[in-house]
Amino acid sequence: MFSEFHFLRPLWLLSLPVFALLLWGLRRRHTGDDAWRAICDPHLLPHLLVGDAAVARYGFLAVLGVAWLVVVVALAGPTWSQRAQQTYQLQKARVIALDLSLSMLAGDLQPSRLAQARFKVEDILRRNREGVTGLVAFAGDAFTVAPLTHDTATIQALLDTLEPSIMPVQGSRLDRALDKAAALLKQAGYPRGEIILVTDSPADQAAREQALKLRQQGIRVSVLMTGTVAGAPIPLKDQGFLKGQDGSIVIARLDEPSLMALAQAGGGRHALLRTDNGDLNWLLAPDDGLPLGASISRSDQETLSWREEGPWLVLLLLPLAAVAFRRGWLG
Repeated sequence: MFSEFHFLRPLWLLSLPVFALLLWGLRRRHTGDDAWRAICDPHLLPHLLVGDAAVARYGFLAVLGVAWLVVVVALAGPTWSQRAQQTYQLQKARVIALDLSLSMLAGDLQPSRLAQARFKVEDILRRNREGVTGLVAFAGDAFTVAPLTHDTATIQALLDTLEPSIMPVQGSRLDRALDKAAALLKQAGYPRGEIILVTDSPADQAAREQALKLRQQGIRVSVLMTGTVAGAPIPLKDQGFLKGQDGSIVIARLDEPSLMALAQAGGGRHALLRTDNGDLNWLLAPDDGLPLGASISRSDQETLSWREEGPWLVLLLLPLAAVAFRRGWLG
């Protein structure tokens, strides 16, 4: 058992020689009754002084030295045995739902809403150091791009390939995006989690009802709003801009109130996409000490940790303290 004796914090032992020098210096100082001996007659000293001051002073320094030795050894953390310790793990599952509707090509955010949205998704992935992340792309329907995984680098590699042109159905069905994201969480065995919608599409009643339903199931819905209220036309490849049935150019404007209501229904947060980190700092900020949608669960595994015996040494200070309070030792 004692063959494994060691100190958990051995650097504390370096203070022992320093304190030894300090005690040696205190011992050499002329204090106590030395001043009286210099000005009083020797036959008067026994009547002025109580006991032998030198002996008292040296005894106090000895007790102080032993007390400091005990304290330092205790702080150094002596140990020689291990104990089993229960471990806990952070369960954090997040699904990012990226809007690939045609309106994401609008240029009110340069070079486009979609390009800025990709940058923000990359930032979210870089910040997600714990837990798992999945990616869903949606327009008129929703599709799984990446299931829940710890490998965020793979998801980042897929982002550049995501364009509205790859979507088989155009539109902006936020409710289907929420359905698909929730399905990913449930398939991976996560009863709780978070969905982040990166979108410029207005949220209708169906989307708000779905967000409320997910909130009641323990899945929170947050929204990163992409675009501006002023809006911009939607460019088409070699065809100018998207036009309505009357032939006028369609201006894609961000409907902030509907998306804010969606986030409120989902129990999450909402933020307007910005060029700095302020949007993600708010969107991903911990809630009650935990990331949004995260929980702590007891793990089936146990770890061994060294049992520290230092606190027991503090009990030795009690008799030393009683000795130090002898009359004449503390002044």
